[in-house]
Amino acid sequence: HIAMEMLIDHLFEKGHQKIALATPYSVSGNNPRSTAYVNKMYPILGNKIDNYIFTCTEDTGNFRPEEEDFFHYGEILALQIIAKKNGITAVVCFNDDLAIGMIHQLQRSGVRVPQDISVGGIDGLRVGSYLYPKLTTVSISPFNQGKECARILLDMIDGKKVKKRTNLPLKIIEGESVRTL
Repeated sequence: HIAMEMLIDHLFEKGHQKIALATPYSVSGNNPRSTAYVNKMYPILGNKIDNYIFTCTEDTGNFRPEEEDFFHYGEILALQIIAKKNGITAVVCFNDDLAIGMIHQLQRSGVRVPQDISVGGIDGLRVGSYLYPKLTTVSISPFNQGKECARILLDMIDGKKVKKRTNLPLKIIEGESVRTL
């Protein structure tokens, strides 16, 4: 949830207020990233917040949890955002794969990133730097997370007491997919 807050704060610093959320999951599903979005954006968007939340849900037939094809979800959600036409200036995406699919479909549809709409992701995956424009993302240090998970697992196997939370550093990796208004 801290990563989502960091991304939204970064967009605020760039002058964005009409920030949408693109997630494959229902917002009522208690996902920490969605909850962080709602907590951060409700004071700004108020009761109109539902117009800025885009999801792939089972009832629309777009969400297939067995596949978790986030790139495809990004494409689907980009089309929803284009159809809505409600002045969105930026989109925070559930993860980098979804953001990459979002950018792909926006560009295919003639929407310029970041000139027409800014897009940000969460993960810090290296593949985001191979895009044009390079993806702005919050790095959650995936390699270090994996290392920490392995260390904790080994400690658990050895019967050691382990902390339930770890504090790995998060940072904004500024690409070219977000513009200053």
